[in-house]
Amino acid sequence: MDSCAAACDSHGIGCVGFSFYATEKKLCFLFSKFETAFYYTGCGKAFLQTEERAAPYSVKCQAKFSAFEGTTLKPDGSGKCKQCLKKLTKADRCFK
Repeated sequence: MDSCAAACDSHGIGCVGFSFYATEKKLCFLFSKFETAFYYTGCGKAFLQTEERAAPYSVKCQAKFSAFEGTTLKPDGSGKCKQCLKKLTKADRCFK
């Protein structure tokens, strides 16, 4: 993940964040802007289950603090907020 963060930093203002997937192979995706996002709520205990359902791999999504300090990513579909998400989706499941 450190290499991914360094790659984003090396792109200056062209990279505002990244996602890092810790699978068998490490994957890194750099972002020039954020428009939409998902958040997953179904990776914990399911109804009548005694064990937690673990996500199939580790994922980290990071935004550069310097790019968003003093602002918000709160969804704003009006288009008036340049850096705001256009859509944030709740997924009541575990990501796959």
